[in-house]
Amino acid sequence: MFFVIYSIVGSLIIKSDDHLSTTDAPNHAVFCLRDYQNTLEVFRDIDINFLKNIQRLKDIFTKGVIYWPKFVYLTSFPLMYFSESTVAALKITNVFYLFLLMVFSYLLTLKLGGKRNEGVWVASLMPLYPFISKSISSYGLDFPLTVSVVIFLYLLLKTEGFKNTFYSLLLGLILGISTLIKGQVLLFVSAPLLVYFINSVIREIKGRKDLISIFVIFANLVIFGIFSFQIGSLWWGGKLDEILLSFGEHVGSGIKHLESYPQEAYGSLSYYFFYFKYLFLKGLGPLLMIITGAFCLRYIFVFKDKGKRILLVWVLVPFFIFSVLLVVHQLRFIMPIVPAMGIMTVLGSRFRKNSLTFILRFIMLSLACFQLFLLFGGINKGRFRSLFSFDGDMILNKDNPNASIAEYFINELKNNFSEDIYKVVIIRFADIEDGPMGLQFWIENKGYQHGVRLITHDIFDQWNAAYQWLSEEGKYMILFIGNEEFNFDNKDLWDKNEILKIGKQWMPRFEAFKNCSQTKELLDSILPVVKSNSNYVSSFSCEDYYYCEIYEYSNVQQSY
Repeated sequence: MFFVIYSIVGSLIIKSDDHLSTTDAPNHAVFCLRDYQNTLEVFRDIDINFLKNIQRLKDIFTKGVIYWPKFVYLTSFPLMYFSESTVAALKITNVFYLFLLMVFSYLLTLKLGGKRNEGVWVASLMPLYPFISKSISSYGLDFPLTVSVVIFLYLLLKTEGFKNTFYSLLLGLILGISTLIKGQVLLFVSAPLLVYFINSVIREIKGRKDLISIFVIFANLVIFGIFSFQIGSLWWGGKLDEILLSFGEHVGSGIKHLESYPQEAYGSLSYYFFYFKYLFLKGLGPLLMIITGAFCLRYIFVFKDKGKRILLVWVLVPFFIFSVLLVVHQLRFIMPIVPAMGIMTVLGSRFRKNSLTFILRFIMLSLACFQLFLLFGGINKGRFRSLFSFDGDMILNKDNPNASIAEYFINELKNNFSEDIYKVVIIRFADIEDGPMGLQFWIENKGYQHGVRLITHDIFDQWNAAYQWLSEEGKYMILFIGNEEFNFDNKDLWDKNEILKIGKQWMPRFEAFKNCSQTKELLDSILPVVKSNSNYVSSFSCEDYYYCEIYEYSNVQQSY
């Protein structure tokens, strides 16, 4: 059963469409591709000083968005090297993490008091929850984070109350690596770690053991802490100010709440019950959520398993923190508690009659498999909408306008490439799917496939970076994207008022853009110079909706 479900889900992931539509997935895809190409360039520049190359590699893997470390990108690199398709490589990365999730969910279930067959049930359920299957068909950090939490808790129990030095070292290793996946891991593992450590010390004291055994526990805890800290510092070291700033924004900034999806009114009742609501509607689906909730409650109130405290704090503490303290609400943030819910569900469905236990678990597994079938398409799903969670056809929907725009863009340019690296500035007069980074990923990916570096910035989404670019020397391509409702006029393309008008339509933080001093200089000083020195290259239409124009601009150092 384990390998059948793994094979089915793995095949569906690989064959799923080219969209990277989960939140932030296009961002991670772009950053991974850029870091991969930068790394290749370092290894190709063998004539450059060895120490300088080491510094370049260090910069690649220690600089970036503070709360997005780069370990997951690194695990994608070998697949990108051997795969012809970047998207396939990114998604196969998740197949690797899926295997780890299923194996360690099985092992953790045994350590928490479950039987072998119960471990198999848990492992088989993991990829069938919509919460998880949607994530592994895309690309991001939350699914690998979920895997790392499960591995951490398994190794925590293997330390035998921190009396085993070897597993204490392994525990430090996995926590250090986990912080290089996403720092939020601490929100999921701190409470179980504290509860387990305190219980271990109390147990030793009650057992009236000698002081040496208690000293060993504390010594192994220190070894674990030092080891994990040293590994984590590879990314987090020297970034205290950034950490505090980011933490302050995520805890106390109402503006940061704009990044929530779906968005509930800030401070409302549905805001605080966000995760209950969307776990029911989208995370598990109404039917599976009701079954899961019933068996979880039965486990909590009926069973006295040794691992109950660990499971409870694993679920409840992060659930409270993300619901009440952190202002950005997105369902994927609490994905690492889903394995705990799966374990409690399977253990809570244990009855004295083995036949009844088997029937209930088989029904639950069948419903989960059917929901996976709904997610990946195949039948009219309207009649199931109130019972199951699904969004679109994850395997049948092959249309991707971003890929089409990028393909047309490359085809228009490939005969004119004269440089190894071009900077592409995108100015949108039309909406695009998967956000700006979705289009940016496809442009950079198509460039990579044709052997040229195209590094992109969207003037509305990343205006600070576009400002820095255009005030420096470089070779630029400027891509204007319109639609059938917007008739391009060469004057309109470069017009400040038109750009501000369109920006107000597409930007959630338009006031920040308009009032930024860099925006004023960009529109009043830099853009007129770009306009006067740009050469029209070509135009193209695609998808019967998008109309695009391309300009080339070479900036010799200007004075603005």
